[in-house]
Amino acid sequence: MLKIYCMASVSIEDFFKNVFTLINLGGKVTTTKLSGRLNVSNAAITDMSRKLAQQNLINEIDKFPGYPETDPHGDPIPDELGNLVEQAYVCILEISTPATLFLRRIIEPTNDTMTYLNQENISLGRKLVVAGIDIENQVVDLSVSVRNIQMPFIVAKKMFVESKK
Repeated sequence: MLKIYCMASVSIEDFFKNVFTLINLGGKVTTTKLSGRLNVSNAAITDMSRKLAQQNLINEIDKFPGYPETDPHGDPIPDELGNLVEQAYVCILEISTPATLFLRRIIEPTNDTMTYLNQENISLGRKLVVAGIDIENQVVDLSVSVRNIQMPFIVAKKMFVESKK
């Protein structure tokens, strides 16, 4: 069963993330709510739920090696009781500069955002040295390794950081 999770598609990851989001918002998780959040049909949600239940994946996900606390984008993963441990990360646009930071979370990770970050060799855990925030030009001046980058606000606003490694 863990082998199935290791090969899980993004759609399965999105399915679980949205289930946990709806639970944490205090509402009931319904097929209609999930289909709306994932932009798929109700039948697709029902089919996914059935397949995951048949594979017992829903009950085995917490046994994934290392018991990860976050997903690949830094979003928290609930423990076996459904509890989330939220971290106090700060949006990179809210920090005082200059600062040395570490990328910990990427919110709303669109394909364009992830492609940009990959091209700039920026990933979770990466050390970022922020020289300044240019409000007039809507860019963050930062260094990754030895390269200087002017990151657009549209990407920077999705990046959450902390100052310790």
